[in-house]
Amino acid sequence: MEIEHKQSLGLHLNLQKKRSEMPKVNNYMRVIDDMTFMYQNIDDFKLHYRLHRDTFDIVLNEVFIWLHIAYRGGSLPIEPDKQFLVFLNYLGNQQSMRECAHLFGLSKSTVHRVIHSVTSALLQIKDKVIRWPNGEEQKEIARKVQNCGIPGVVGFIDGTHIRLASAPGGDRKFLQQKGLSVNATAESGRSFIQDHQLLADNAYPLRNWLISPYKKYGNLTLQQHRFNKKLSSARQTIERAFGHLKGRFRRLKEATLHDPKDVTQLIMAACILHNFCVINTEELDEFMDSSENDPNACQNVYLNGANGVARRMRLLQLV
Repeated sequence: MEIEHKQSLGLHLNLQKKRSEMPKVNNYMRVIDDMTFMYQNIDDFKLHYRLHRDTFDIVLNEVFIWLHIAYRGGSLPIEPDKQFLVFLNYLGNQQSMRECAHLFGLSKSTVHRVIHSVTSALLQIKDKVIRWPNGEEQKEIARKVQNCGIPGVVGFIDGTHIRLASAPGGDRKFLQQKGLSVNATAESGRSFIQDHQLLADNAYPLRNWLISPYKKYGNLTLQQHRFNKKLSSARQTIERAFGHLKGRFRRLKEATLHDPKDVTQLIMAACILHNFCVINTEELDEFMDSSENDPNACQNVYLNGANGVARRMRLLQLV
């Protein structure tokens, strides 16, 4: 009886201990330095943080001014490099914020604040790596992809599915549906130089600046089949881009943030980092994810434009 009482008392006392007494990882920033400077760990940094240390330094230099916090007394502010590492750890993995906090010796609320701060900082430099090409740049892009067999291609448009851990306001507001957000300048012709366009799949309508394949109703000509094949082959570029993006930044497999604005900004931040990786000529296929199912299993609910139909007919004669 006395032994059982002591065991019960010990269990009760253990349950009374605060959760804050959980041991934290010590000197993790020193471990990260070893990933960079020790030859045997030369690939560890990229493995854990999903980009090369050189790219990390380039981006950190770009966002440093927005992450640097002057010390005004009290708790020391988190250094910009540690903020960026926390963000990359969260974006590149699917672990919880609590696990991320434990790794860096921070609180969960601090991690949440850091993720928001770094996202905001990356959005400040968006225009450096994500912007619409001007006329000369469109011509250069078209020259680079002209081997697809369709002239005047300046880009590709598609959608990808990013699962939400929870849907604010109810699931029905977030049911997967491919719509078309049309820029007014594109519709007026001001976004594209003459005879240049984007390529899309059948979920998109024909426009003078947007070309999709012929639908298969069993009556396509050999020339139309050939056109569809060339368009489909060219569009693999954007499918691979999504594979690279979601393979590198695995948080995009399921977004755990709850505010829709925070989710969209996190996705944009991932796209900004992806473009920095491309510009810095990082190996992209290393993180390629090809497991995603086709997200385009929906019908085109938009009417084809007459100018788009005519534009596709002219292109058909050239392939």
